[in-house]
Amino acid sequence: MRITEALLRKIIREELERSIDEMAWGGHIGLQRSGKPLDQFDAGGAGLYDPNPKAATKYAMSDAFKKKAQQLYANFPFRIFTAPFIGNINDPEITSIPGAGQGRRSVIPLSREVLSILRDQLMYKIPKKLEPTDLIILYTSAGAKGKQTAPSPWNIFHAIFNGEMFDKELDSISPTFRSLLERDMMRDPADPLLPIMGDVVDVSTYMTMGSARDNMLGEFIESVAEAVVQELIDRRRLHFNAAAAEAPPEVQAALREFKRLITICAEEARENMQGKLIVVDVS
Repeated sequence: MRITEALLRKIIREELERSIDEMAWGGHIGLQRSGKPLDQFDAGGAGLYDPNPKAATKYAMSDAFKKKAQQLYANFPFRIFTAPFIGNINDPEITSIPGAGQGRRSVIPLSREVLSILRDQLMYKIPKKLEPTDLIILYTSAGAKGKQTAPSPWNIFHAIFNGEMFDKELDSISPTFRSLLERDMMRDPADPLLPIMGDVVDVSTYMTMGSARDNMLGEFIESVAEAVVQELIDRRRLHFNAAAAEAPPEVQAALREFKRLITICAEEARENMQGKLIVVDVS
């Protein structure tokens, strides 16, 4: 059979579409906006903020978001669909989902009722061939300024793990992760992680990620969240900088234990996120 230029273009287009379908990131399933003025909201109860819904919308639909999501979410063994909502997590449209809106993050099984609400009330385009392992992340954002709060593919996952020891919702994602937050609160003198839990110098001192270099991690619990995210979505997984090799023996031992626990956290998250809707406020 003679392959014409038109046929060759068709083959290339179909192959590209097939490869995109096989990517872990299934793309946005739509973008919805709150019907309530955003200046009435505060950022997840964190106080008043300056919303910029146009910027949030533009970034969500940008090539920059798409490229980064394809790169980072490719490290999952299941598909991830994202559903941006320009507004606040306490918006009535969000709280209409059973189990959502009770905090900064909710983890909900993808039941028929939940899928029906996403499709019929929130008007998201639910994939026809949704697999039992698929994950849908409905993230709320109003375009708050700043690199740390930008609704990027990375920060979406950081927001999922951003919590405290009393946040029992985290147990449904990773019980080991919440136990680390409890250990941070207790600060047992015999805890082998204590050498990297310092208020001035903590585990972020030995992290390679940009957030650590830019001093964007203010507490140990934030460093733990970032470490889990790196283990989950960075192809290199969690790794430490050159300073770790020169650290005191007790610090090196703590880092090895920290790495072991973060690996467990990521394994639990990969298992427990499958077949779920995660509603999370990114701001």
